[in-house]
Amino acid sequence: MGELSELRKYLASLSSPPAPTPAPLAPDAPIVSSPPECNESGKRRHAANDCAGMGDAWDCALFKHELKVKERSGVVRVLIRYEAHHLEAVLRVPPRYPVDPPAFALKKHSLDGRLEASLTAAVNTLIRRFNDGHTDMYKLPWLREHQEESDGIAPSGPSVSDLHQFRHDMQFLKTVKELNAHSDDKKVRQHKKYLLKKEAQKELSLLALEQQQQQTSFREATQDPKPSVFASVHLLLTKFFADLVCRLCTMCGGRLLPADPSALRQPKYPLYPEDLTCGHWFHDSCLKDYVCKPPFHGKTCPDCGESLNHRKYNAQYTEKAEKRWAVKQAKRRELEDIMEFLD
Repeated sequence: MGELSELRKYLASLSSPPAPTPAPLAPDAPIVSSPPECNESGKRRHAANDCAGMGDAWDCALFKHELKVKERSGVVRVLIRYEAHHLEAVLRVPPRYPVDPPAFALKKHSLDGRLEASLTAAVNTLIRRFNDGHTDMYKLPWLREHQEESDGIAPSGPSVSDLHQFRHDMQFLKTVKELNAHSDDKKVRQHKKYLLKKEAQKELSLLALEQQQQQTSFREATQDPKPSVFASVHLLLTKFFADLVCRLCTMCGGRLLPADPSALRQPKYPLYPEDLTCGHWFHDSCLKDYVCKPPFHGKTCPDCGESLNHRKYNAQYTEKAEKRWAVKQAKRRELEDIMEFLD
């Protein structure tokens, strides 16, 4: 398997300074950018536009790895360690690989439950996409939910059927409103219940038809399955080690993950890593301080400048933070006025 030989070379390159001209990948292996160069102390330098870079605090000497392959049973086991952070991943390669995708699982690791679920979902998404013949998403540093569902088609304007549906919905709402005005009549209530049930059944039928059409379009757009073992291990390194273990929080300058991984399991750990939809990570407390200070609107990611979007620190949270800040400022001004009056 050409993938395994390339995988061994790639892992070895991360624990020693790379050669001036890296060896080319096998024809069937996914294309990845070469590891960043090391400085004299052995720490790798990360380029901002290189998603394969291993992070700001990467030290070659601390990276340990082991690759175990059982060709008869088709089991590929990867053990990776950096300081106290470690993980063991298993890929079970079926006989008809790559037509049939490998099965991925995390065994022993230093992650907490949330990071484990995120990493597992990302690798499984990559494997599924490669099995469908789509390797374009592998170029991205993170696999976001809205990207997983995207087909890369630009949105178009409303169709004639959409306009007819909109007209039907408006008429339906008007009818329900008229029936609500006579809610005291038992026959009217029964008729309203019948209409709501009929409309719900119609919506379910349309939804099922739309899902079936999407699945058909997706199957027609698929290509030949691509090998995904190399890409899966590479994603483990970039998603976990490069983006978390060896990265610094640009807001405070500290390491994203603590030296002791068990701290991540503490309830309400203030330095827990949080990711934005653009893929960049920051400490929870740093992100909270950032969104709770004026200006409250138009905040962007400090790393890439994209609009700040987070599942917790969203527009609703920002609105509450702005109100708390306004109350705090009003109290401060009131106290200053009292102090000035007493003087």
